[in-house]
Amino acid sequence: MPPAPQTAQALVETVYGQMKRDFGLVACPITLHRPVPELLAASWSTLRETVVADGVDRAAKETVASTISQLNGCPYCVDAHVVMLGAVGKRDVQRAIDRHDYDAIPYENLRALAHWAAATRTPDAAELLAPPFGPAEAPELIGTAVYFHYVNRMVSLFCDESPFGSTNRLLRASLVRIGGRRFRDVALEPHAAGTSLGLIPGAELPEELAFAAAKPTVARAWASFAASVARAADPVLDSSSRAAIEAELAKWNGDDPPIGGGWLEEFANELDEPVRGAARLALAAALAPYRATEHDIARAGSGEGAAEVVAAAAWGALAAAKRVARWITPPEFG
Repeated sequence: MPPAPQTAQALVETVYGQMKRDFGLVACPITLHRPVPELLAASWSTLRETVVADGVDRAAKETVASTISQLNGCPYCVDAHVVMLGAVGKRDVQRAIDRHDYDAIPYENLRALAHWAAATRTPDAAELLAPPFGPAEAPELIGTAVYFHYVNRMVSLFCDESPFGSTNRLLRASLVRIGGRRFRDVALEPHAAGTSLGLIPGAELPEELAFAAAKPTVARAWASFAASVARAADPVLDSSSRAAIEAELAKWNGDDPPIGGGWLEEFANELDEPVRGAARLALAAALAPYRATEHDIARAGSGEGAAEVVAAAAWGALAAAKRVARWITPPEFG
């Protein structure tokens, strides 16, 4: 059951306060979840405990975040996270990633991480068989990759192309430099693990997210996130539509779907009318969010409007991210 309005508003205000304190700003990749306050809190907690909280070097996690975002064609997230690379003193890594030239990264560990992250949509890639980190680092590094496979999809659906509001190449370069200076203090200060936990109920960690188990704060955030996504989708996706989406994802190996929307229409036409729009958007979010149209988004909502749309998209995006998690997590890490 959703929280009472005043409870929901208090939750939103708490999340926004934590974001300003620990991330430096309140940004679209999290705020797009606001129509479902529990999902807003769960998404923030997962980002914070996986990427922002102390543990694995922040530059390593931002390298993974930037490379995954580039891989998924999410310019908003690329811009946001190359800025953070500058903020933690890795302008040289920022420039190499901007050029898609991972071999030019001058730090062996970050270079290896960028190549690993760039391989995460290729299930049989050699880089995935021997990741450049150990089991103790897996909750944060695999977790960063999986989170960005989720949030890139949501951002492609619901956010502008760039946090800077401009894609002019010269202006962008200047804004990236300014952004790096702007966020330096907040990126480098300590961020104790676990402070975002408790915003939403705990849950059991799903099998697909076993990579998180070695770090309890990350595991709890991911477990709560997965449960929140499932709860949010309950009113809009029934068991048969979820099973149909999962059957499509079971055939997906990281490739883009065929050009055109025929594959999506064929899928949707097999479903019952009440869930057809939401299921169509969920599958589009999973496999090709950049191809979804305003009409696709409008068809996914009914009485609850934006909440239904965000819930359907989140379920599809997380389902795809879970599939990626399965093929990038070595057996000994899970």
